[in-house]
Amino acid sequence: MKMVLDTYASLNAVPLEKSTPEAVRKAPSLADAVKAVMKKEGKSAPFTGTTQDIKVPTAGGELAARVYIPAGDGPFPTIYYIHGGGWVIGDIDIYDSSPRALCEKTKAVVISTEYRKAPEHKYPAAHDDTWAVYQWVLQNAAKYKGDPKKVAIVGESAGGNMAASICIMAKQKGVQMPVHQLLIYPVTDYSFET
Repeated sequence: MKMVLDTYASLNAVPLEKSTPEAVRKAPSLADAVKAVMKKEGKSAPFTGTTQDIKVPTAGGELAARVYIPAGDGPFPTIYYIHGGGWVIGDIDIYDSSPRALCEKTKAVVISTEYRKAPEHKYPAAHDDTWAVYQWVLQNAAKYKGDPKKVAIVGESAGGNMAASICIMAKQKGVQMPVHQLLIYPVTDYSFET
C-alpha cells in the first residue's frame, strides 16, 4: 500500500478538500496509482472474458455502461455493479477492477453503469438512475449471455447505498428481487462516525 500511496503522490493528484468536483474527476486516481504499480512490477490481473461499452437509456438520459462477459456460452448469472465515489467523483473507469474481478471469479455477466453525479444533479438523481438501470438489466441481461432470473446486485461505498436502496424499492414495488446483495463498505448511516 505504501508503494501505491507513494505513486499516487507522484502523480500530482488533486487533494479532494482543495479542489472542485470537476477537477478531481479529471485528476489521477488511486486506481491509476495501482495500475502504475502493477505495470512497474510486471503484474496484471487475469481476465479471460470480453467487455463491451454500451449506453443504457433512462428518464435522466443515456448512461455509459460497461458489460463484462465471461468466456463460454452462458447463460450466466448476472451482476449489476454500482461504483462508488461519494455520489460525486467515481466512474466506471476508476472502478473497472472490481466488476472485472467479479466477472472473472464468479463467471457471471457484470453490468457496470454510470449515474448522474452531484452537485450538478441533486438527490435522488443517482438513485433514480440506478433503479432504472436495475430494471433495464432485468429486461436486457439475456442480450449479453446473462440469465435475467439470476440477477444479483453489488455496490461499493455510495454504490452500496444505492444497491441497498434498489433492494428496498424492488420489495416495495413488487419488482423481481435480486438473488443476492453484496455491499462493499456501503454508506448506510448519515452519522459518519463509524
